[in-house]
Amino acid sequence: MPDSQERNGVCERCQCCEVTRAYCEACMGQGVDGHGCGDDTCCCLDPVDNLTCGVCNGEGGWNECLGQCDKDGKHTGPDQIIKERFE
Repeated sequence: MPDSQERNGVCERCQCCEVTRAYCEACMGQGVDGHGCGDDTCCCLDPVDNLTCGVCNGEGGWNECLGQCDKDGKHTGPDQIIKERFE
């Protein structure tokens, strides 16, 4: 995967750190993973992924605070990475 992260603004929780966009490796940033056509045995000639990714909930990734803040906006430390979802 080429660049799995890109800069994406300031953290909404701590209001001081930048966030990095981390792309979901399960769906390769597409938000869909797997094919479900509703049939017990799929007979589709060219199945297209259409199931929402269970890792990123269809968002294709998440924002990570570079200061590694927790859900209350307090910085935690280098060993813990908090995945933030912005809606």
